[in-house]
Amino acid sequence: MIVGLDHITVAVADLDAGVEQYRQILGCEPSRTLDRPEEGFRAALFDLPDGSMIEVLMPTTEDSPWAKRIAQRGQGIYLVSFAVEQLAETVAGMQARGVALRTPVMGISVISPKAAGGALLSLTERRA
Repeated sequence: MIVGLDHITVAVADLDAGVEQYRQILGCEPSRTLDRPEEGFRAALFDLPDGSMIEVLMPTTEDSPWAKRIAQRGQGIYLVSFAVEQLAETVAGMQARGVALRTPVMGISVISPKAAGGALLSLTERRA
């Protein structure tokens, strides 16, 4: 069962500019940064009081999914992830209702954009 919002990923072309925008919007500093060259991105994470977060992500390779998204549609929301407490049970329930999902990997399952009106959604097992 979905229990709330886990995070929203915003794809940007310039991480410094994106972080500054979200500093202004949220009125806070990022809680941490990620530099994942092997995965093709850098990101800054803004924790929100309700336990969710905003991830501002910049692709570092031209063939990454984030770079492709920016090239096709411009900067903006890339992913909305919902928090669940029991991922396997939630996925099984959705599949029983006909929702197309990927098998959970490392606490995350992605819902097919075709099943969600073109939106990229995921389920994330609730962080402790």
